[in-house]
Amino acid sequence: MSNVSSITSTVRGGEMTSTASVLPRSARGCSLRAVSDRRWRVIDRRGVVIGHVRREQSTQGVRFHAERFEFARARMRELGSFCRLDEAVECLAYLR
Repeated sequence: MSNVSSITSTVRGGEMTSTASVLPRSARGCSLRAVSDRRWRVIDRRGVVIGHVRREQSTQGVRFHAERFEFARARMRELGSFCRLDEAVECLAYLR
């Protein structure tokens, strides 16, 4: 199981805003570095970036999308969508 901090969401003036708790912790031996309030860079033990996790709020709740940069097409490719942040990180770690 991961020791990743939780993410809190609040509603202000009808808009959903979120605050990522201090997330640069680890999941499956990978560290997380915030790129924005909705995206984290996932770095393995050697310091190599293995992908990104993007948080998305939908009507069904919060989803975490594991993404990896695809050089051939110069875009982010989604590898999967998960209910928990640590599951998205595990996806990136396993699919290397």
